[in-house]
Amino acid sequence: MHKILLKISCNKAIETTFEVPTIVINNINNIKKNIHLKNQILKRTLQHDFITTSFSNLCRNYNIPKKIYNINVNNNKCQQSDKIVQLTPHTFPKGKEFGIFIHNILKNINFHKDVSLTWISKQLLKNNFDLTWSTELRTWIQRILNTPLNDSTLILSQLSKNNYIKELEFFFPIKKQITDTQLYEVLKIYHKSLNSTSKIHFNPIQGMFTGSIDLIFKWNHKYYLLDYKSNWLGYFNCDYAPEKIKKVIIKHHYDLQCQLYSIALHRYLQQRIKDYSFTKYFGGIYIMFVRAIDNSNLNKGVLFTLPNLEIINNVNNLFFNKIV
Repeated sequence: MHKILLKISCNKAIETTFEVPTIVINNINNIKKNIHLKNQILKRTLQHDFITTSFSNLCRNYNIPKKIYNINVNNNKCQQSDKIVQLTPHTFPKGKEFGIFIHNILKNINFHKDVSLTWISKQLLKNNFDLTWSTELRTWIQRILNTPLNDSTLILSQLSKNNYIKELEFFFPIKKQITDTQLYEVLKIYHKSLNSTSKIHFNPIQGMFTGSIDLIFKWNHKYYLLDYKSNWLGYFNCDYAPEKIKKVIIKHHYDLQCQLYSIALHRYLQQRIKDYSFTKYFGGIYIMFVRAIDNSNLNKGVLFTLPNLEIINNVNNLFFNKIV
């Protein structure tokens, strides 16, 4: 055996020699006579509800009615032409494919360099989008990177390379089966606006909860979570007014997503900062509706929220089977 297991490298990969041992069987007929195969009977109960789930999976079976957008070109708040011919973030193709596409763009670009037009064109071709979008998409991405997220100097392109992580994947256990009703009961204590129509419905879950946070960054000694949203709300910038975005957040349960992702970030920081406390180190959550980032209104489409620590603890306790 020592000839086969020559050594085990530091990354646990097993390296072998080219020498293969020879196995000699002296009496094959005698071996066959003494072999009696028998199927084992499964005596334990299989857990069909022990799964790995995510926020997307929780929402998958929840039917959200599609909204028909009526474009009122005579709206005083939106003085626009009734002919949509310009290439803008509002007229970029809609759908899930675009959402995946724009997330991949933001994941792979360098925040500190000008976006290459050649690279943008290659990505469009690779994903079957028209090349006529190359220049506008490049300008749009540059705008996202250089738009202040707040009223101060918080700008993505000015973050230090050592102060952010893109697409942080996380897992945490759901130790005992929980239902949508249990989760709803915990949340409605703090969200008085919740009602039966805003309740999310899912099958009982137990196992692991997973997700991927678009961006975690450190700014002014605190840690923040940024979530990109590619939802199309209309052809005009006024369609992304704060009150309309808030309705979309409630409709699609993004507020619940924020709570779940806050638990992940909270636990992540607890494990990595010796003197961690929520008030000292947890900065908050930014939600960026990327289609609203254009020249007409800086940081329109960017919402900020600071999660309630008591909600984080109670939802966390529910997942970890502690008394709430």
